[in-house]
Amino acid sequence: MILDVTCPYCEHEFKDENEDFEESEQYEAECPNCKKVFGYSISISISTYSCKLPCGGQDGDGPHEWKPMTGFPTEYFQNKCYCAHCGLVREMTESDNIKEKTVCVEGLNV
Repeated sequence: MILDVTCPYCEHEFKDENEDFEESEQYEAECPNCKKVFGYSISISISTYSCKLPCGGQDGDGPHEWKPMTGFPTEYFQNKCYCAHCGLVREMTESDNIKEKTVCVEGLNV
């Protein structure tokens, strides 16, 4: 793994490479700029981001905003759509395909 490291003495940024980095372990590095040795450790953080779901989520009864799925392999995504808010995936219904192949609307009666 290659890490971006900043020297605490001269603030020079450089890359340090080691195959066995572990979180919360102490490592030493020599700055290629000022030649001083310093220590550093690694921490891994996980962030969460929240958003409103107008559809009420995957088990909600609100109106989903269905969009056609695209990707590769195309056979997997063919005739599938997903909710732009909650990510729920479903097969397009026959009425969806008749109305418009690029739009998948829940509860469409044609």
